Amino acid sequence: MKKSEALWLTSKKSPTLKLIQREVELLYGTYSIFQDPMIEGTTIALSTEGLIFKSYVPSITESLIKVWIRLPNYWKLKSKYVDYQRNDPPQYLHVLSRIISMEEVESSQPYYEVHCENLTIDSTDIKVLEEYLS
Repeated sequence: MKKSEALWLTSKKSPTLKLIQREVELLYGTYSIFQDPMIEGTTIALSTEGLIFKSYVPSITESLIKVWIRLPNYWKLKSKYVDYQRNDPPQYLHVLSRIISMEEVESSQPYYEVHCENLTIDSTDIKVLEEYLS
């Protein structure tokens, strides 16, 4: 995939955020104690600080969402940084995010472009994501 950078306005603390344009499958859902169904989406751009993804379902801004990003060869990348092995290798990188904004994009098949700020991500997963994006 082609690597290019996109600038994205997030908050007063970090005025610009460099995101790498990559299209990766993801699942997301509202953050709650209940096991709500996960919704499918596709990333438009992502980094360790935030992500932009495409969804066909509208979401509420300022809400917390759990995001599962399906990185290719996720466990192969992560196993370089951890000292343990798994019988059932995980396929998703887990992130807790906050929806900053959402825009409706008009096209032949309208969708929503959701802008998120990553709140929590495992330190090992940060290394994995950085390696994947480089």
